[in-house]
Amino acid sequence: MKPDTAPLTILLFVFVALLIFSAPVHAFREGSQSCTKCHTLSDRDMAPILEKINMAAAKVLSIRMSPIKGLWEASIENKGQRFVIYVDFAKKYVSPGPLIDYANRRDVTRERIEELNRDRKVNMQGLSLQNALLLGKADAPIKVVVFTDPNCSYCARLHQEMKKIVEKRPDISFYMKLFLLNPNPANREQATSIICSKAEPMLRAAFEKKPIPKQECATGEIDENLKFGEENGINATPAVIFPDGTIQMGYSDAAQLEKRIDEAAARQKKPAEAKKVK
Repeated sequence: MKPDTAPLTILLFVFVALLIFSAPVHAFREGSQSCTKCHTLSDRDMAPILEKINMAAAKVLSIRMSPIKGLWEASIENKGQRFVIYVDFAKKYVSPGPLIDYANRRDVTRERIEELNRDRKVNMQGLSLQNALLLGKADAPIKVVVFTDPNCSYCARLHQEMKKIVEKRPDISFYMKLFLLNPNPANREQATSIICSKAEPMLRAAFEKKPIPKQECATGEIDENLKFGEENGINATPAVIFPDGTIQMGYSDAAQLEKRIDEAAARQKKPAEAKKVK
C-alpha cells in the first residue's frame, strides 16, 4: 500500500506559496523602516532651501516624515506665523500643500497647521475694538476677534458659521476687524465705507457682492489692522483670535469654532480663578 502523499503535497504547496507571497511584504517593511536611515533632512539642510524661497530668517520647529512616502514635513515659524513645508527626499522640490487624505476626507496639512498654532498667542495690547464691527451682543462675556476681508470667500463662509453661533449663544460675540489682503484703492474705498457705517450688515452685503454706498470718515483702521497683523504673524484671512489670545488661521464650521471658543474661554478663566484664590 502506497503512502498517501496528498497531505504532504498540500503542505509543501502552502509553504512555497507563503514564502513567495511573504517575500515582497518583508522587503517592503524593511524598506519603510530604513527610509530615515537612507534619507535625512536636518535644520542645516533646510537653511539653503528656506533662503531660496525668501525665508532665510525662518526658524525650523521640527522635521518629520509626512504621510506620503518620499516627502518630509518641516514645521516652520516665520514672522510669527507657523506652517508646514513639504520637501522631497532629493531636496529638489518643496510644496506648502495641502495634503488631502481623500479616503477620510481630511485636510492633513490644515490639521497640522492648527496643531502648530494651537499654543501660539497674539499680543492683544494695542488692539482696539472701537471701530470693529459687532456680530452678537455688546455685553456678551465671551469676545472673539476676527480679522476678515470683504473680498475673501472663506471669510464669507466663516461669517455664516459665526451667525449660527450667536443665534444660539448670546454669551458669545464676534468683533470683526477688516484686514485687506489686497489694499488697492478700490478695496480701501469699500472697506472704509464699511468701517464708517459701523454696521455688520454692510459687511454681509459685501460678502454677497452687493454694491456698498460710499461713506467717508476719519479713520486709520485699515492701516492699523495691517500693522497689527504684520507684528503678530497674521498675513491671511480669516484669522480668529480667541479670548485667551490663541489664534486659528482659516475657516471652520460652527461646531468646530464653538468648541475652540469654549476651550479658549475655559483656559482664560483658570488663571483668573487662581488669582482670586490667592
